Amino acid sequence: MEQLIRELNVPANQGAPERINEIQKQIQQLQRDKSAWQLGLDFLQHDESIIRFYGALTLTVKINADWDVDSVGSDDAMKKCLLEALIANFVRLTLAGDAGFVLQKICSTLTALKSRLGLYWHYPVRHVLTCMVSQQFAQQPISSDENQPTSITQYATPVQL
Repeated sequence: MEQLIRELNVPANQGAPERINEIQKQIQQLQRDKSAWQLGLDFLQHDESIIRFYGALTLTVKINADWDVDSVGSDDAMKKCLLEALIANFVRLTLAGDAGFVLQKICSTLTALKSRLGLYWHYPVRHVLTCMVSQQFAQQPISSDENQPTSITQYATPVQL
């Protein structure tokens, strides 16, 4: 898929709509494969921003189209792994100053994930902010009283406060 993504973005192909359509169809077919969950996560680690973008895009496609088909919705371990990986990559790439289009796509992927996780993911904005402050993935900041989230400040250093 990497080669197809690069080929899609070659300036010489921009004047060949039939080739662009062919490449897009091939990419979309690969994105629907069950192995694309891991491929999307792997692409988020890539050196090239366009490949990272397609990693997030692939995960968005999988969440929206194959959540139930691939039984992710009934697999708590997979949901937890996906949530942790997406947030950890978002934090890492944000702190590294990654391209805005990549970060925006990861945010849209997190939004798609939230729509599928429902109550599994309490306080998503607070959770992502907590991870940003701690500069790594942190478990969901939920207190023993489920209606009262814990303070984000417990993850901050005095300098960050």
